[in-house]
Amino acid sequence: MIRMQHEIPRIAALILLGILLFGATGCQSGMQINRRSLESAATLPTPQLKQEADTAFAENRWAQSEFYYQRLVERQDLAEEQRPEALKRLADSALRAEHPMQARFALEQWAAIQPDAANGWQYNALLLDAYRALGRESELASLKDKLLNDASLTWALRHRAGVRLALGYAAEGQNAKALQTLEEFYAKAPSTTARGEMEATFFKGMQDLSSVDALAKAVPAAKRLSFPGALVFFEQARREARGGEKGWDAAWKTMRGILSNADLADKVMLGDILQALERSNGQPRTGVVLLLPITGRYQDVGRKIVRGAGAAQWMLANQGVELDIKVVNTDAPDWLERLRNLPPEYAVVGGPLRVSSFKSLEESGELARRAVFGFLPSLGDAQEGRQAWRFFPSRDDEVRALVRIASQRLGIRNFGVLNPAEPFGTEMADIFRRQVMLAGGNVTSQQSYAPKDSPSWGRRIAALLNVPSSFDKEAPLPEANFGAVFLPDGWSQAQLLVPNFFFYDATDMVFLGPNLWSSALDRVTDVEEAYFRLAICPGAWNQQSLGAEKLQALLDSEGLGQADLWVAIGYDWLRMTAGLGALPSGWTPADVNARLQNLHMEFSLAPMTWDADGVTYQDMYLFTPGPNGGTVLADPDAIAERFARAKAKREERRRLWRQNQKR
Repeated sequence: MIRMQHEIPRIAALILLGILLFGATGCQSGMQINRRSLESAATLPTPQLKQEADTAFAENRWAQSEFYYQRLVERQDLAEEQRPEALKRLADSALRAEHPMQARFALEQWAAIQPDAANGWQYNALLLDAYRALGRESELASLKDKLLNDASLTWALRHRAGVRLALGYAAEGQNAKALQTLEEFYAKAPSTTARGEMEATFFKGMQDLSSVDALAKAVPAAKRLSFPGALVFFEQARREARGGEKGWDAAWKTMRGILSNADLADKVMLGDILQALERSNGQPRTGVVLLLPITGRYQDVGRKIVRGAGAAQWMLANQGVELDIKVVNTDAPDWLERLRNLPPEYAVVGGPLRVSSFKSLEESGELARRAVFGFLPSLGDAQEGRQAWRFFPSRDDEVRALVRIASQRLGIRNFGVLNPAEPFGTEMADIFRRQVMLAGGNVTSQQSYAPKDSPSWGRRIAALLNVPSSFDKEAPLPEANFGAVFLPDGWSQAQLLVPNFFFYDATDMVFLGPNLWSSALDRVTDVEEAYFRLAICPGAWNQQSLGAEKLQALLDSEGLGQADLWVAIGYDWLRMTAGLGALPSGWTPADVNARLQNLHMEFSLAPMTWDADGVTYQDMYLFTPGPNGGTVLADPDAIAERFARAKAKREERRRLWRQNQKR
């Protein structure tokens, strides 16, 4: 509100009353503001009083400067052109001395004698601080709304105010509110240049925060490479770079990744900071190893992984990240010796592909010397996250995705299991029961079958469905006590098993298959659609995902052929090692686990995450068989609609049969 000049003495008197109340006990920098101080200030000529106030302000003696400026603005002989500056400094000093109400009075007086101040940066900055300190949420919200949406105000004022408000929230521990405020103002930036200006202002302002760790923890995972999260993590890494070689390696990895991948308007400043640090500390160079079959039966798979890693190496080199790759052929008789002879700088290993090779690696003692990421669904007896890591979907990952869609999206609580009586089928059945229990469901029926005795499979399915030993083929059979059945076997076996369910009238059953189905379907050209309309299977590779399309574009640019699961494994694994950074001498599994949790990368495979113990979780894609072979990304809503339609059709058949029996 704009007040008339004659009201100034009344406002000043209120401020003076607060000063007098505080002056009896207040002190700063060893100076007590008491009656003697008041009397001393009263005897000073106005020019000398102003000099005392200016000196106290310059020396950050806030209680003194607040006191002197308050006495100064009461002087009638203070030059009018000097009064606005004195009131501004009075407000500033009062805020720093933790007297926000007095600051608010000073700001009100300033605006009364100089209305244009309300459209200036310094006035709004101090007013934001005063409202926040006083807890005036409604006034603060109104001022924020004005600064956010009033296009007549300059962008310089608006974005600086947004940053000021956000940093104030961060200093108080309101980190989520700080990030939200920054995002709101950033979204209002009128141009790319304007966004760059706000980025620079925020990054500079962060230097006044004693710590950015809590702010970094509040950044959602999906926003780590955009504003403001990318700048928060860059600043956090810049500070960590002071921690010697170990800190520098990890910090460099984070800063380089942000510089390469973050969606920011202007990264020149960040590049300059990183280059200066590289001149001082050097650029870490990471050596990595791939243990793969390059000859023999599995050479095609091994060479695809190498091709994907090579594409990633070229891409990273263009971003300034140098990775030295050594490929060790696990089909060579001396492959373990070759690995042992590599220097310790080659600390991160990808592979091997075969269980037998991994067991040999475990027995060699190399797991204790190097961080090994096996391209296997299980590490056997090795402890995941402590002795080695996994870079491949586990069987739990497969089953978890199936149970989730069936229970959460289709509403199924009761399940059946029909598994081959052999190690793979038995293990998958056990995993399925465990995941169903974790999801709050039940396995209400289970049967196994002899893998090589296909004529007996129909009887096992009848037992699973609880079909009577003799029944009227014209009458509808009772509904099964489960809505979905898990079939952990290959696609060719599924083609023989599933029609038996339809023979026994289970036409509304959802069929859940393993990753083996999606792998085989890529080579199939014809599917009996009537039987598999409600079939779902998991997979780690979806060529239509954004990450997969980016990989294919890179391969096309270099003439490196078609992407698939194995090419993607090599591509993602090498980019993961770049994010992991060079492991220092004396590294521990806990160091690796901590770095894995801080990875920020876009996968071409189904996304992976690691928990605090280093255990890998892959969020598998789900597919349905395509009518002409191949796979189609599962649409849960469409499947739910087909499921409901199938149940309705079966119930209608039963209703019509009962109706005919009454005639």
